[in-house]
Amino acid sequence: MNQRPGLASSATRLLTARRPARAVGLFRIGIGLAVLLRGLETLPEIAAVTAVWMLAGAGLTLGVGARLCAGVLCALSIGLHVVDQNFWAHHVYFMTLVLLLLTIIDSDASLSVRWLRDRRPERDVLWWPVWLVQVQLSLAYFFTAVAKFNPAFLEGAVRRGAMALPPEWAWLAPWLALPVLAAEFFIGVALWVPALRPWALLLGFGLHGLVPVLMGPYAGLLVFTLLVWSVYILFVDDRPQSRLVVWDDTCGFCRGWVQWLRRLDWLRVHRFEGSSRPETLVEAGVTAEEANEEIKVRVGAHTVGGFAAIRVILESLPIGFLWARVLALPPINWLGAAAYRRAAQRRHCLLPPR
Repeated sequence: MNQRPGLASSATRLLTARRPARAVGLFRIGIGLAVLLRGLETLPEIAAVTAVWMLAGAGLTLGVGARLCAGVLCALSIGLHVVDQNFWAHHVYFMTLVLLLLTIIDSDASLSVRWLRDRRPERDVLWWPVWLVQVQLSLAYFFTAVAKFNPAFLEGAVRRGAMALPPEWAWLAPWLALPVLAAEFFIGVALWVPALRPWALLLGFGLHGLVPVLMGPYAGLLVFTLLVWSVYILFVDDRPQSRLVVWDDTCGFCRGWVQWLRRLDWLRVHRFEGSSRPETLVEAGVTAEEANEEIKVRVGAHTVGGFAAIRVILESLPIGFLWARVLALPPINWLGAAAYRRAAQRRHCLLPPR
């Protein structure tokens, strides 16, 4: 009996939780582009269906009646499967489920024509349908890995037949089978673990970026890659101003880089504060000398500086969240730290402060 209130409370929190709309807007744009690419791949021979599909895809991408466009695309996808089962594929199944959930998500509340037209402040969106999209991606990884757990795949027969590699490279197939299977299991779980999530995103970036190269860049694989990467943005920490960045505001060189980072912070998760403000130093738990020596980032109870701080910032930027964790791997982290220290020592010579 004591567990029921807890379960009810958790369910209520899930159904009422709201999150910032920007990441959802980026997700919608990525799905819309994948839809347009899918339409260019297989639909040109059906003029009327192609026109409706492409118009709805453009509307979804731009955020013009996004829910209606997602519903039209979902219905078309199911209808085309009923008429011609050759239209169906694993990536189409995943895309159809995502489109179905987009009929519920208020995905054009940000980064959309509607948002620009109404000129209203961004509002948070209900999170539970977005959470279902995240769950669907995890399930896709899990069941794909389970389906591949068979002798034909593990011995490399499937990879050998599918790879777009010269025959002399066919010996690679068995060696790639088990790592691919392990990677899919890991990504499906690690996306939900904050400490492992950056590694999962990096692994997924490499996996889905490499598969079209190994198997040939046909549109179906490219569509699925774009679909998956679009869902990845929903796992990025998008809490507004949740990360404090402290920088030397007496340095013109630093000012230029901070301006670029501000422009790229589309999710607005960083709060950039100069080291000349004592209250900022207290909040970050650093001294003025430490902040002036290297940029500092405060995330929760932890503060990192220098090249590691740049990596942490990139992990929350839409242009860097997929690959930024590679900067933590040796020798990249060693070379990056050395380059950062050298630039920090010479920065006042490169651009005098204003």
